[in-house]
Amino acid sequence: MKNQTPQNEELFRSPLMKFLSFTNRQITVTYISIYIIVLFYFQFTLIKTDSFLFLTLSFFAGIIFWTLFEYILHRFLFHIKGESKAIKRFAYLMHGIHHDKPRVENWVFMPPFPGTLYIFIFGVLFYGLFNKFSFVILAGFISGYLIYSNIHFYIHLKRPIKRFSFFWKHHSIHHYKHPDKAFGVTSPFWDIVFGTMPPAK
Repeated sequence: MKNQTPQNEELFRSPLMKFLSFTNRQITVTYISIYIIVLFYFQFTLIKTDSFLFLTLSFFAGIIFWTLFEYILHRFLFHIKGESKAIKRFAYLMHGIHHDKPRVENWVFMPPFPGTLYIFIFGVLFYGLFNKFSFVILAGFISGYLIYSNIHFYIHLKRPIKRFSFFWKHHSIHHYKHPDKAFGVTSPFWDIVFGTMPPAK
């Protein structure tokens, strides 16, 4: 299955913007994994706690929080609607290009520069909310993103795996049948909760 060729030239004239918007699976897995390791280092060396169970639960809470954030981001920001050129271009750059060219690897993953910016913003937010457990929760949150991005990658660029074919079907319905349904990629849980599951047939 051949990938479509990324065409950043269609979107950005600036060489800097073309550079900052480029990524692939290897780059994303590498920089996200480094951040996860660094966050665990901070959690276990700078913040002393004896509750390994609570740290474990906090990590998985971060993953669950990611799935909710993924759903909200996909439904309300990536599919934002408006008549102004600015909103339309924003929506296209954020997600519309992916719907036009779903098999371009460059548009499946988050490039390192905006990815780092988002991690910093959520790091500040989580520290304000969770204080000494913020590092491990953030590690879980971006681990959730790493899981999501790899599932998304395999859905668009690899043949369906029989055991996990539901993910292919669910996301394909969103792309090709009901763009206002099936917003969850990592899990359909929030689609069920908020009533955006596609029709059964």
